[in-house]
Amino acid sequence: MSRFTWYSHVLELLNREYWHSTNPSFISLRRVIRSEIVSLYKLLIEYHLRAYYTYCRPLTTMSRDILKLDDWNNMIANIKESEKRLEDYMNLNFEQHLLDKLHLLSEDALHKQRMETLLKFKFPDDLPYSVYQAYLDSIVAPQSGTGAGVLTHPKFIKWAMAESGVFVLEGIPGSGKSVLAKSLLTDLPNWRPTTVCAYFFKDNGRGQNAANTALCRILSELFREHPELIDCINTKVENMLSEEVRCRFDLLWNLLEEATRECDPGCFTIVLDGFDECEPDSANKFC
Repeated sequence: MSRFTWYSHVLELLNREYWHSTNPSFISLRRVIRSEIVSLYKLLIEYHLRAYYTYCRPLTTMSRDILKLDDWNNMIANIKESEKRLEDYMNLNFEQHLLDKLHLLSEDALHKQRMETLLKFKFPDDLPYSVYQAYLDSIVAPQSGTGAGVLTHPKFIKWAMAESGVFVLEGIPGSGKSVLAKSLLTDLPNWRPTTVCAYFFKDNGRGQNAANTALCRILSELFREHPELIDCINTKVENMLSEEVRCRFDLLWNLLEEATRECDPGCFTIVLDGFDECEPDSANKFC
């Protein structure tokens, strides 16, 4: 009777949500616990059935006791041993569940911290993201064969397949440079494994021609694709306001260098379009 509370705890375990977890580290432990519960209940059922038989047939039971055919002490010892094993497994399960919870909390905290840092690179108030995205959407996809003169040029091929370097494309307005630049966002990874971060300048009076805004956009795209890189620069900006981060070109450039310092050569590519529309002071900073 004194163990009834403990047995009810065993049944509660089977009904808890985390009992159905698909965590690989828990699945094997769950299998062992289930097997031990089955073994324990087999011992209990056998004990209770023999006890009931003893109650119904006292004379037969007395004879079996005299002949020591039923080892009651051994049955009770086996039950206690099984209980002890199950209790140990349940304690291990609780510890594993606690560790999993702490791991999730740690991941959630890290994710929240990364998102807070990422927000510091959002567009300034005078350039809403919707304005920039609308401009980007207005650049049409290239027709079949368009840009073949550039894409098949030896200099472009050499740059596209290299791990580093700068490729500058010049042309008169309306010649399709922006169309080609936008197509590189999806086509360039076909040449080599790389993450493409881009910015399209536009002198529209909304700040889309500022170098700081371009770097913010590039860093934002980089960190969204590879959030783990935020950890490399988080300590440098964690105590700064968004306005402080966005207005300092030197800081933004250093953050870009710091975030990619340990990355493999060529794994990131920056595409800048409409550089001629970048405000002169900003353009000089890139040079």
